[in-house]
Amino acid sequence: MVDREIDSLVAIGGRAPGTDAERRAANLLRDRLSQLGRVTEIQAIYVHRSAEAVQALHAILGALSSVISAYNAPLGFGLLLLVIASCYLDLSSRFYLLRRLLFRRGSQNVISMGELPDAPERIILVAGCDVPRTGWVKGARAFDLRRRLPIAVGTRLGIYRALLWVGLAPLMPLIGARLAGFDPAWLTIIQILPTVVLAVIAFLLIDSALAKPSPGACENASGAIACLELARRLSVDPPIRSDVWIVFTGGSTCFGEGMRAFFADRELRQPDRRTTVVEMQSVGSGTVCFRSSQGAGVGIQPPPRLTAELSQIPSAPEPVSGDAVAAHSAGLDAVTLTALEQGLPQPWRSTMADLPVTVDPAVMRHAVDTAEGLVRRIDAEAESPSHAVRRAGVDG
Repeated sequence: MVDREIDSLVAIGGRAPGTDAERRAANLLRDRLSQLGRVTEIQAIYVHRSAEAVQALHAILGALSSVISAYNAPLGFGLLLLVIASCYLDLSSRFYLLRRLLFRRGSQNVISMGELPDAPERIILVAGCDVPRTGWVKGARAFDLRRRLPIAVGTRLGIYRALLWVGLAPLMPLIGARLAGFDPAWLTIIQILPTVVLAVIAFLLIDSALAKPSPGACENASGAIACLELARRLSVDPPIRSDVWIVFTGGSTCFGEGMRAFFADRELRQPDRRTTVVEMQSVGSGTVCFRSSQGAGVGIQPPPRLTAELSQIPSAPEPVSGDAVAAHSAGLDAVTLTALEQGLPQPWRSTMADLPVTVDPAVMRHAVDTAEGLVRRIDAEAESPSHAVRRAGVDG
């Protein structure tokens, strides 16, 4: 059954954010939820078609600020401050500045609310409907280059962190020195290095922004179908103290734009109820684990209570942003379940080779079992004495 569902989603080719294919995929998942007897609704949203285009704009303007500073230090420094602030806020899914200059396209979230609105716990199971774009920076050669780096660097450095911390951040003290009147010839030579880095990153991101969407069997048809299978299990044997929602988001690969839109329409931070977001992302092959640190700009860790509940599986950092990061930025507890190979994404992820043959049903079952176990433990804790004391303190 899992194989057929994966094939059905992959058959809807080109599921990039804001496309008709993405909406057809969302409608397919909505129909599957309806067949389970769950009431669903569609939330119309707007998303950008390419996260790479947004960050390429940051790289281009960062390089431009470096060039301008050689002739007008105050103007260059002011532009750099704007770019760094916009880039940091954007990568952490907190606030959009320069992203607002780019066009958006219509998309949608599929939302299935739970049947226990008065329960003390709310658990939101999330998976993205869309797929990433391909490009050289996501291909086999870039993967080999990253794998040759020291493990501490290779598992934590991505192109977006390189943009922020290798390209933009080093320019701040250099242009600041010019602003203060310190302008020796060797400063210009040093400033060329991060400027070239930004130019290269801009080229790579533009290449990816213009590339074809991945078939997305592993990333993220596997996550969506795993979430659907988990919904089926919980429909047969539902939790008794937790209100379980299922959300399939559009624009997930654009740093959780669909998730941000979902939270914008709802107030989910309530004093008498705890909300937990569990994201299923790329669980088709490798070793099931949870992301101990994620975020395209800075590392964001899941709360200790969730890492303790997931202590039976490995953890690994991954420098990506998605629905869980957007949930964290909204002030909610969130964790991402994924599958990696030796701490790194599979070499075919985000490439045209991400086909159904790469998906291992046994890995997906393990991911679903892990997610179900997490839901059951959260549900059991909802009536534990310690949680009752916490609720009594809030209510008092």
